[in-house]
Amino acid sequence: MRDTYYYRKHRRNLIATLLHYHPVFIACAAFSISTAIFFAYHLGYFSTFLVYLPFATVCVPALTIFDAAHISNWSRWTPRRRTRFRLCFIWCLFLLLAPTYPYSSHLRNDAPISPLPSNGTYYIAANLYNSAKVLPAWTKEMKLLIDHIGRQNVFVSIYESNSDDGTQEILRMFQKELDERGVGNHIVVQEGIRDRWGLNSPERISYMADIRNKVLEPLRVMGDQDGKTFTKVLFFNDVYFDWRAIVRLIHTKNGDYDLACALDFDGVGLYDIWVVRDACGRTAKEIWPYFSSDSRAVKSLRKGEPIEVASCWNGVAVFDATWFLAGSLPNRNKPTPTGDYLPPLPLRFRGSTECTSSECYLIAIDMHFWNTPHRPKIYVNPQVNVAYDSLNFLFHTKLEHLALSHPWRLVWQDWIGHRMFGWLSDWIWLKEDRCSGKHGSEVFVEADYCR
Repeated sequence: MRDTYYYRKHRRNLIATLLHYHPVFIACAAFSISTAIFFAYHLGYFSTFLVYLPFATVCVPALTIFDAAHISNWSRWTPRRRTRFRLCFIWCLFLLLAPTYPYSSHLRNDAPISPLPSNGTYYIAANLYNSAKVLPAWTKEMKLLIDHIGRQNVFVSIYESNSDDGTQEILRMFQKELDERGVGNHIVVQEGIRDRWGLNSPERISYMADIRNKVLEPLRVMGDQDGKTFTKVLFFNDVYFDWRAIVRLIHTKNGDYDLACALDFDGVGLYDIWVVRDACGRTAKEIWPYFSSDSRAVKSLRKGEPIEVASCWNGVAVFDATWFLAGSLPNRNKPTPTGDYLPPLPLRFRGSTECTSSECYLIAIDMHFWNTPHRPKIYVNPQVNVAYDSLNFLFHTKLEHLALSHPWRLVWQDWIGHRMFGWLSDWIWLKEDRCSGKHGSEVFVEADYCR
């Protein structure tokens, strides 16, 4: 009983001491944590960034203002309080100057955009289903992208499949706007009830491959009948994006690639880990630095440079159009096929009877197949970020890239999260590729440094 009494008394004294001597710290911590919980509830995930952001943008400036209002008592301040005021004041100056830093160009959208080649032509393709929530922003950015490319240089093909949330009505309005602008287009809406399958079931993969091929049908028809060719094929998911970022994606490696992809975010981090593989054919993880098994990829990610990968899709994918056009493919080194299967050329999306894999993953495998013994040029551009939700778009593609977020990225993401505890996040998030023994590492042409 006596031990319990002393324990409770000591605990009360500790709490009282904290409240008496550190009320500002307690208030800041309570505000930051409660704000983080609020955002985590609406975002669907928790991140230390959600704690850092309110602390850095609200608590520190508020503390600086509070101390500045009592600066007349400077001579009576303790050395600790003087140091705190100096540090907080420096941070506030940084916040005032941060919008002029390069990192903040993501939020201001004033990063310079290079013009696209005047002779380039672009086939924009999208498969949409129950996308009414994202379509107002999607169509707005799409029209801005088309205006930048040049309306005469674009063809838009959309295949919608049995939506019941107003997607079809929005697409009909979008088609009318494209017609009024003189933009070539082919938009198909499917009435009826869509079949339901498991997310990764073979039936769903076959269906997705079929509708992706259907959205490419006008490309093939125009090529066969009219001899019309395109420079790039742009595949869009129902994502939030900035049209300037898509221009940067098209410019990846000055256009010298077979496939270039964005980074897509949903929830805690990278979304499309089912498809993306590093240059050695290994899986990626949801949280930064995503390609933790590949030190070269991590180095490129830190620099914001294109990352060489074996496969990708990631919300927006830009292909060299020759892969889909009959008669326009360069001479390929034809490898000896395994078994009796030979991938289609020009490329077509497909499923697999060997192991259930995404049609987007399999088309990258087919690109490796036809390029053997050389690698196809496939890259992820870390400067191009898209998201499946408006709040995730704000946090992952805007706020996390601001200058004021750089300390968090450097200290927490890189040093603590990756360098110190990367082994733990790899153990939690890196998943084994269950299909690698059938059509993964045996088919991907690995980068030279993997061997």
